[in-house]
Amino acid sequence: MKKVVCLVFSLIAVAFISACNKDEEVLGCTDPSTPNYSYEATVDDGSCNQLANVRFWIQENTWNAFTNFQNDTLSVSVCGQQIGVLSSAASYLATPFCSSSGLLDYAHEFNATNKEIMYEVRDENGVLVSSSTTELSTSGDCQLEQVQ
Repeated sequence: MKKVVCLVFSLIAVAFISACNKDEEVLGCTDPSTPNYSYEATVDDGSCNQLANVRFWIQENTWNAFTNFQNDTLSVSVCGQQIGVLSSAASYLATPFCSSSGLLDYAHEFNATNKEIMYEVRDENGVLVSSSTTELSTSGDCQLEQVQ
């Protein structure tokens, strides 16, 4: 009987100790390819962000219409923040390749609930010449955005 009692207490002690050593679940982003990866996370909570690489360009005819041959640059803002300028080097007759020169690069971190960006284009005098909204690509590749 004494052996049975000792055995039961031993089993209870082992169960209690092993229960105390279990790792606590930590919610977060478990995808190491994302910008907000959390090495501490043990359970993915759907909060992983993606990074979109957007390259702005403009068609040559549109450039001429927007600038009226009087401006050297057009400023581009995304979500109210100026990200840079387009020059005539960013104007093409047809859709350029991602590797083409003169394009305006913009990287934007987003998640499943925030896939769109709004951008505005202004001439050198601050006059709004274009504004649009575009949905960001989750592919991670270059995303060409034509200013129209």
